Amino acid sequence: MNKYRLGIIGYGGFGQFLNNSWKENKKIDIIAVSDLAYKATTDKNLNFYPDWRQLVAEPNIDIVAIATPPNTHPEIAIKAIENGKHVILEKPLAINLADAKKIKTAQANSGNILVVDFMLRFHPFILQLKEWTQSQLFGKLRRVGVENYAQDEGLPVSHWFWDKNQSGGILIEHGVHFIDLVNLITGADPIDVTGTKFSRSPQQEDQVLANVCYNNGVIATHYHDFSRPGFFETTSIRLVYDLAQIDLFGWIPLNGNFSILINSNSITELEKLPGLKITQNIPIEKAVDNSRPSGWGQTDGENNLPSTRLVSGGKQYKVNCHIKGTFNLTMTKQKVYSDLLNNVLDDVVCSIEEPSHKPFITIDEAIMSLKIALAAAAATSENDL
Repeated sequence: MNKYRLGIIGYGGFGQFLNNSWKENKKIDIIAVSDLAYKATTDKNLNFYPDWRQLVAEPNIDIVAIATPPNTHPEIAIKAIENGKHVILEKPLAINLADAKKIKTAQANSGNILVVDFMLRFHPFILQLKEWTQSQLFGKLRRVGVENYAQDEGLPVSHWFWDKNQSGGILIEHGVHFIDLVNLITGADPIDVTGTKFSRSPQQEDQVLANVCYNNGVIATHYHDFSRPGFFETTSIRLVYDLAQIDLFGWIPLNGNFSILINSNSITELEKLPGLKITQNIPIEKAVDNSRPSGWGQTDGENNLPSTRLVSGGKQYKVNCHIKGTFNLTMTKQKVYSDLLNNVLDDVVCSIEEPSHKPFITIDEAIMSLKIALAAAAATSENDL
């Protein structure tokens, strides 16, 4: 088995987490790091380069992982590709479409592999929801709501995160992760994008919201707030289907719950959820529908449907029971995060070794997610009064 030599550019908190996550991966050896502010390394197996250009020029490095601010991605990625490296690039691909297309052209001309680190695509919850959504096991997906509350205690006014010339802004630097997630689950094309924002100061746009409508009828909302203590840092993702409501919790989801109207043909599908626990299983004849108060009379156009049949989105479904429950991963957030990063790395290695293998995260998909984030960010400016 080939063992690939890897260098990390950008050795701040995330770059060091990459090293810690990948150092046990048997397919690679991490041999070099580069960072402007990183003065030395206590790891004797790591060569340190103060200039990233030195690292990408090294002929003994096969793969480069780039974990630098977004505005630097195009220059570093293109130079790495031109030096014959395969690239794992932290999201977003770039902060504008022109630079994103330059990266795509460089990759296409080289034939080398480049993937953007949308590692949540490998999450077991996400993969299962993608399968169920596209098979319409619970009817059509109608709505996705992302609510993300993040801490800003480690982000002083001078931090590059607040500078749109470096980060692109919250929707592009951060929100693009979840936009990509919804793109994956829906498997549909966006047809309309809107956005709004609030800025605590001219330097800090700390609350943003994007609405994305897809051509299959899904309407997704992404709300991101970087203004609270770390104690309140939470993320929730709600998916609303004709026959189900499923909630995930955590920006790297570790658990969730569901409320599903289900039939005997689909109930066994729930067993695919890790850590499944059923908390309610009521025959549909005994389930309570509180949509109308007691005494509400029948109106014109209503049908007296059998109790096992119901209408959602104008379509009739046959269901047997109303099930509620929970699911969870037993691993820590750190372990799940590391496993997802190793999935990305393993996919890159597979793409290198098997030319017929299509990377699970393609450049075109990364560009589409960036397009949506850019459109939402542009809409926030247009909405200024």
